[in-house]
Amino acid sequence: MDFAEKYNITADSSPKEEKELVLSYLSALNDEGWDTSEAVELVKECSDKEWETLSRKLISHKTGKHKCKCCGCYTMEESEGNHEICPVCFWEDDPVQNNDPDYNGGANKVSLNEAKINFEKYGACTESAVPFVREPNAEELSGIVHETDDSE
Repeated sequence: MDFAEKYNITADSSPKEEKELVLSYLSALNDEGWDTSEAVELVKECSDKEWETLSRKLISHKTGKHKCKCCGCYTMEESEGNHEICPVCFWEDDPVQNNDPDYNGGANKVSLNEAKINFEKYGACTESAVPFVREPNAEELSGIVHETDDSE
């Protein structure tokens, strides 16, 4: 879940609400030992109009895809448990394994936790799935649509 989803920031949220949520989040991170002072100052210095422009741009550039439970890439069209297969790691999204990441069986031969280890090791949810995977693109890594300069 990304920040906008976690804090229910949508295109209908007011800039003031969004700004307050972000400042609360940064304060919580600061309480956990993260140095968020620069970010807090930047947010506070933004006028409401600047903040609205920035937040709308970020929301409008989201890919709309969901994170794969195995590799963490934004490759899934559906939210969860629809048996969609990730093209980056070949994990089949399984509601049973989403609820119990140590469960062996179901849609996948290995548990979700084992698949995550395998992804780090092989670049796929299992060693036998390596021929069926590909590298993620920039949008799949970030969940943000990257603009290209077509003028060149």
